Amino acid sequence: WAYEGTEDKPYEQYGASPSPDYPSEIETVGSNVNLFDKDNQDMFLNGLIPDNAGKIQVGDTDTNVSKYLVTIIVPCLPSSTYIISRYVEGKTFFVYESSKKDLKAGDNITLLKRNDNTGIINEKITTSAYAKYLLVKIYNTYEVEPNTYNDLISSVKLEKGSVATPYSPYGMGSVEIDVVNNN
Repeated sequence: WAYEGTEDKPYEQYGASPSPDYPSEIETVGSNVNLFDKDNQDMFLNGLIPDNAGKIQVGDTDTNVSKYLVTIIVPCLPSSTYIISRYVEGKTFFVYESSKKDLKAGDNITLLKRNDNTGIINEKITTSAYAKYLLVKIYNTYEVEPNTYNDLISSVKLEKGSVATPYSPYGMGSVEIDVVNNN
């Protein structure tokens, strides 16, 4: 198709959807990619648990249906801002940073934030100049919990930036879709 004022270049009317005849460049999401992979065991601090002040202790990770204790460890950039979001209700979590991944009992890590909100949350975290890893300890010690460990861990999103975006699986971002049409 060619229309007046288009210099005889084909285009898609209204530009609402791509077509094989007139491909359009795909826009990617780069700033709101979920950095946490719940299926990657390397993203969990197994057999070690930070205490509330940040001292690493030997401890079993408990992932029972209603009681759980787990620590996520995710690479991060120094002097950067991240958002951690939990999209289902849950109990307390602590956010720490570390300059090393290979932690052992007795090591200290830096406490950045404690959240006692049982509802859906978004927390902004800013790392120090020495940070290389973010650690998030998530736990529930009550017998009755509205969500299981799997529900909770499947709702966690850790993303770079200062604005929380909707949940997306590991390695993917979320895109707000604007509908452009007339009825």
